[in-house]
Amino acid sequence: MPDCGEPVSGSAAQAKVTCHKCKTQLCFVHEMPWHRSQTCEEVDRERHPKDEGPSSSLSAQQQAEAEWLTVHTRLCPKCNVRIEKNGG
Repeated sequence: MPDCGEPVSGSAAQAKVTCHKCKTQLCFVHEMPWHRSQTCEEVDRERHPKDEGPSSSLSAQQQAEAEWLTVHTRLCPKCNVRIEKNGG
């Protein structure tokens, strides 16, 4: 969540999110400011050198939620916020 307190949504597939209120760029996966010079995988390896991949830093519930969001939502083309897919 950005400092302005505005909730943001994203997913593991779309980790870079921008708050539509304050324009802060965040990493949804790592819950931190966007790591411009590193990929999520590089951040994972730096934080957990013995782990093999990015999914190891996510709980099973977080992985399931990220997958559900990817399947059932899409990014609004205007504000980049996740919205429900409704086919129209």
